[in-house]
Formats: sequence, structure tokens, C-alpha cells
Amino acid sequence: MLAFLSKFRTTKMADIETLRGRLAAAEAGRDAAKEALADAAYEGALAEDDTLGQAALAELERAEQRVALAEMAVAKQEEIDRQERARHLADARKAQNRAIRGRINTLL
Repeated sequence: MLAFLSKFRTTKMADIETLRGRLAAAEAGRDAAKEALADAAYEGALAEDDTLGQAALAELERAEQRVALAEMAVAKQEEIDRQERARHLADARKAQNRAIRGRINTLL
């Protein structure tokens, strides 16, 4: 039983780490988009052309959406993992209690 729970935990931790990696990548993309927006704003102010700024702002908005989606995915997976872990622990306790009752009945 413990081996199963250990394997379950290892698999789920790999899944959550993958999602966290995606979140970190999305955050890095957002930071890059913020820098690009700042550069475009500066260049646009010099050239009096807002095309670069609008494109950079649109990219920043998309990056913010990717970060928000990645954060939601991480939170959802953490909640699913927590619920599954609780369910497996409850099942393990039930099995252990059944085994104890069986031993007691055997002794009686």
C-alpha cells in the first residue's frame, strides 16, 4: 500500500512540477513583453509612431493571459492532487482497519 502511495505521489509531483515549469516560462514571457512594451513606448515616443506600442501592448496582454491560465492550471492540479491524496489515504485507512478487524475476529 505504501509503495502505491509513494508511486502515486512521485507521478503527481512530476505533473505539478511540469505545470510549475510552464508557469515560470509564462512569467518569463510576460516579463519580456513588459520590457518590449517599455522599449516600444520609448521608440514610439521618439518616432511619434504608436504602432510598436500597440503591438507590444497586445503581446503583453496575451502574456498576462498565458500567466493567468498557467496559474489556474497549477492551482487546479494542486487541488486535484490534494483530493486524490486524501481519498487514497482514506482508502488505505479503511483497508488497514479491515485487516485489523480480520485479525481480531481470527483471534476471537
